[in-house]
Amino acid sequence: MAETGNQRDLTKGEKTKYRLARAMKECMQTTPVENITVKQITEKCELTRQTFYRNFLDKYDLINWYFDKLLTKSFEHMGRGKTVYDALVKKFTYIQEEQTFFAAAFRYDEQNSLRQHDFELILQFYENLIREKTGKVPGENVHYLLEMYCQNIELQTDKKTVDAVLEVPKELTNFNDFYAFRDRKSGEVYEFPTDGGAAISEKTATMLGVKAGDTVQLKKGDDIVDVKISIIVENYVRHYLYLAPDLYEELFGGAPDYNQLLMKYQDTSSNYETALGEKIMTYDGVAAISFTSDLIDQIDNMLRSLDIVIVVLIVSAGLLAFVVLYNLNNINITERQRELATLKVLGFFDGEVASYVYRENMVLTLFGVIAGMGIGTFLHHCVIQTVEVDLMMFGRNVFPRSYGWSALITLAFALFVNFMMFYRLRKIDMIESLKSVE
Repeated sequence: MAETGNQRDLTKGEKTKYRLARAMKECMQTTPVENITVKQITEKCELTRQTFYRNFLDKYDLINWYFDKLLTKSFEHMGRGKTVYDALVKKFTYIQEEQTFFAAAFRYDEQNSLRQHDFELILQFYENLIREKTGKVPGENVHYLLEMYCQNIELQTDKKTVDAVLEVPKELTNFNDFYAFRDRKSGEVYEFPTDGGAAISEKTATMLGVKAGDTVQLKKGDDIVDVKISIIVENYVRHYLYLAPDLYEELFGGAPDYNQLLMKYQDTSSNYETALGEKIMTYDGVAAISFTSDLIDQIDNMLRSLDIVIVVLIVSAGLLAFVVLYNLNNINITERQRELATLKVLGFFDGEVASYVYRENMVLTLFGVIAGMGIGTFLHHCVIQTVEVDLMMFGRNVFPRSYGWSALITLAFALFVNFMMFYRLRKIDMIESLKSVE
C-alpha cells in the first residue's frame, strides 16, 4: 500500500490509522464497501473496535482519511493554471497503483461517499485559489459556477451512471475549428447535431451501453432530463456530452452559463505559453487556464512508462518463438533422421538435404504468421479493453506496419533456427541412422 511519508517519521497514531487502512483495503478485495463492517476491519488488523473509534467516526471516515493521504502529494502538483481535468490526470497518475482501493471506494455512491468527498476537495481547492488571487471570498454566483465546473453532470441508464463534462458551444459556426467530430472506425466527419439530439464520446457510450438513436438521462444539479443520442464521436480522455445551445435551453429552461473560452494561436513554444498564461491569469474573471500541449505531454509521460513493458513483451515473445521453432525443428529432424540419412546415402548434398527440411519449416512458419495475425488482433482487443480505466480509452487500431514487423521478426527467427539446424543435419551419421529400427 502506498503510504505518504517515511514510515520511521510516522507517529504511533498514524501507524495505527495505516494498519486500519490496510485492513480496509483487504476487505475491499472481496466485499463491497457498503457491506464491510468495523468488526471485519479490526479483525483483519488485530485491533479493537475501541481503537477504531478513537481514530475514525466510521468506515467512510477511514476511506476519506486514506484518500486525503494519497492526494497530499498530488495536490502539491496541482499548480496554478491547471483545470480540473489536468488536476485529475496528475492525481490518478500518482495513485494508479491503488486501483483496488479506488475501484471499490468510488463504486459506492450513497451518502458520505468518496465521490462526494473528492468533489468537495476539488471545489475547495479552486475556491481557495480564487480567494488568494482576488482577496475576496467567492460569492454565490461564483460558487454555483464552480460547482457546475467541477462536478459537471451525470449520465444515467439502467446499466450504469457516468460522470461527464457537458459542452455547450455558444456558436456552432466555428465549432469544427476546435473539435473533431468523427467516427473512429470509418473516419467519417460529423457536423454538430442540430436535430434535437446530442453527441456523446465513444468511451462514454460504451460504458452506458447506448448507441445512436438511444436515450440517456442527464442529471445536472437537481434537474433530470432525457436526451437522445444522435452521434457517437471519437474521444480518448474523459467523458463528454455535447448539446446545441437551443437544445440546452429547451431542456433546462434557460441559457447556459458559459465558463470556458477556447483559443488558437500560432506560437506553441513553452516560453510563449508560459507568458500567455501569466498574462491571462491577471484578469479577475479567470479561474484557471489549460494548454493542449500540457495535456499532450502529460498523456505522453503516462504512456511512456509503458514502453519498458512493451519492450519486455516483445523480447519475451521473440524468445518464445525461438524456443518453439528450435524444439519443433529438433523434433522433426530426430523423428526423420532415418529418412534424411537415406537421402544422403542416395547422393544428396548437405545443402539439398537442408533445403528439403527448410522448405517445410518456412511453409509452416508462414501459416503460423497468418494465423497469429488473426489471433493476435483478437487478443489485442481483449488486452486493451481489460487494462483500460474508466477515465480513458486506448486506441483499438492495429497499423499495417505492426503486422509487417511481427511477420518479419518471426521469419527472422525461423531463418536463424534453420541456420542452426544446418549443422545438426550435417552431423547425421548415415550408417548409424540406417541401422536404427523404425
